[in-house]
Amino acid sequence: MKVIVSHPTGNQNSRNTVEALQKNNLLDSFYTTVGVYDDNFLTKINVDILKQVSKRSYSSDLKGKIKFHPNLELWRLLSVKFKLKHFYKFPNSRFSVQNVFEDFDLFVSNNLFKNNADIVFAYAGTAYHTFCEASKHNIYKIYEQHACYWKSFESITAQEIIDNPKWANSINKTFLESKSKDRLDFEIEMADKIVVASKFCADSIPSNFRDKTSIIPYGFPKPFQNREYIKNKKLKILFVGNLSQLKGLSYLFDAVFPYKEFVELTLVGSMPTENTEILNKKLREHIYLGTLTNDEVLAQMRLHDLLIFPTLFDAFGMVISEAMAQGTSVITTTSSAGSEIIDHKKNGWVIPPKSTDAIKEIIEILLSDRNLAISMGEEALKKSKSRNWEIYQSEIGNFIANIKNHQTF
Repeated sequence: MKVIVSHPTGNQNSRNTVEALQKNNLLDSFYTTVGVYDDNFLTKINVDILKQVSKRSYSSDLKGKIKFHPNLELWRLLSVKFKLKHFYKFPNSRFSVQNVFEDFDLFVSNNLFKNNADIVFAYAGTAYHTFCEASKHNIYKIYEQHACYWKSFESITAQEIIDNPKWANSINKTFLESKSKDRLDFEIEMADKIVVASKFCADSIPSNFRDKTSIIPYGFPKPFQNREYIKNKKLKILFVGNLSQLKGLSYLFDAVFPYKEFVELTLVGSMPTENTEILNKKLREHIYLGTLTNDEVLAQMRLHDLLIFPTLFDAFGMVISEAMAQGTSVITTTSSAGSEIIDHKKNGWVIPPKSTDAIKEIIEILLSDRNLAISMGEEALKKSKSRNWEIYQSEIGNFIANIKNHQTF
C-alpha cells in the first residue's frame, strides 16, 4: 500500500503525516506548492522573500518523493511582499488563495494516475479535482477537515454580529462564494474517511458524515527547558490571535476590567481589515505588541503567567499547545481543542465560550493564590511532554494502517 499526501503549504500537521508515512515505507509522494530541501543554498540567504521559501524547507531524505508546483503560490507571495493587493486580495484576483488552491488541486489530479498509490490524503479546500480523479482510479480518499465546517462558521459569525454589533467590524464577514461552498460540500461527501483535530471540529461537520470521522489531536511543540518563573507584582495575562470578536475579545476585556489594578493584559496579533472603534479604544487601555514572529510569541508566553484564548470558533488552536509547551497555563473554551489537550483545573481551564463570569472566577482564584499560576504552568509543561508530534505520527500512522488492514487494494 502506498499513500499520496497533498497540501498546498506543507503545514506542521501535513509534514508530520508525511514523516509518519515515510518512516513506515508507505509514502508514495507528497505534493505541495513552494518549497526547498534543507541542503539547498537558498535556505542560507537572508533575504525576506527567500525566508518565506526557506520556511518551507524539507528534509533531503524526501528527495524524489516531493512534487513541487510553485507557479501561482510564488507569485502570490511576491504580490503580498510588495503589497500588490489587486493581484491577491480578492477571490477573483489572479494570485488569490482561492486560485492558488484550485490550480494546485488540478496539478495533483492531473498527476494522480502517474503514481502507484492506493490512498490519497488531501485537505479541505484542495481536494475537489483530486477526489474526482481518485474515484476514477478506485483510489481510497482520506480528507482532513483542518478548519471547522463552513456552515458552522457562518452561523456563529451571524449570531455574534447580532449579539455584539459594536464588535462587528472586527469580524471578517466575507463569506465563501456559492461555488466554494459547493466544492467543500462535494469534498466532504466524496471522502471515504475524514480526520479532524478536535471534537469541536467534528461536531461542526454535518451529522450524516460523522460516522466516517476520526479525531486525532495534533502534537505539542518541543517543550521549553529550564523555564524560570517570576512572581510578578501584577498577574500577567497574554492573548495571542487575530484581533477578532470570533476569538472572544469582548468577553476577555470585560472579564479583565474589574481587576485592572491587579492584572496586566498584553495582546499579540493582527488587526482586522475594517476599523473597529471599540477595539482601538480597548487596545489603548492595555499593551498591544502588534504581530510578532513565532519565536517572539513563544518568548512572550514565557514572560506571562497565563494565556487566555476565549475563542468562539477554532478547529484546534495552536496557541494553546504552544503556551503549554512554554510552561504557561491556558484558559480556553470548548470551542477549540482545549477539551482534548487540557486537563481542566490541573494544567489549565476549559470553559464555555462567551463566558465572562467563568474567566473572572479563574482570575480571582489566581489573584488569591499567586503560586497557583506557577504550579499550573509546571503541570502544563508536563502535559506537553506527554503528547509530542511523534505521538501524533504514531496515531495517524496507525489510522492509515488500519485502513490498509480493512481494505482490498
